[in-house]
Amino acid sequence: KPGGIIVGPFEMGNHGNQMLRQVTRSRGECGFSISNVLAVTFRNLERPKPGPPFVLAGPVWGVDRCSLFKPSFLSVAALLRWSCMCPGTLAYKLPWDIWQEYILPLLPYDAFEHELPSLCVQCDGAPVSFACDRCKTPLYCGKRCKKAHALAHSECCSAAA
Repeated sequence: KPGGIIVGPFEMGNHGNQMLRQVTRSRGECGFSISNVLAVTFRNLERPKPGPPFVLAGPVWGVDRCSLFKPSFLSVAALLRWSCMCPGTLAYKLPWDIWQEYILPLLPYDAFEHELPSLCVQCDGAPVSFACDRCKTPLYCGKRCKKAHALAHSECCSAAA
């Protein structure tokens, strides 16, 4: 993914020398930057032993420390927690305990890394240019949608402010 890093052993030249290199994909571009990190010697690859595959996984919600999660995941979890207290929202239909115990643990820790377009909470229109004056959370495409959503939002706004 853009901004990601690939680190691996690569042979350098015909002499079998190996180098640990870091390859970083540039954001918004098709290019890569490659830098040598360290000269290394790796053992020959061996056939894996029979059994279940070894899979590296990220942190799991409710099991691992919150500090291991990406800021975007924590922001979505906080917004979801807040939405659970706002009647009229989809998140309100399920108690926070259900979200926390059964839904969030199934999501990968980087599930929210891509930027989502900002949509109006009233009409799903874009682009947004207005927000609640107190909590700055719901976004609106115009004054008409902000005013139309004011009553529903006023029930949960004090909890967020």
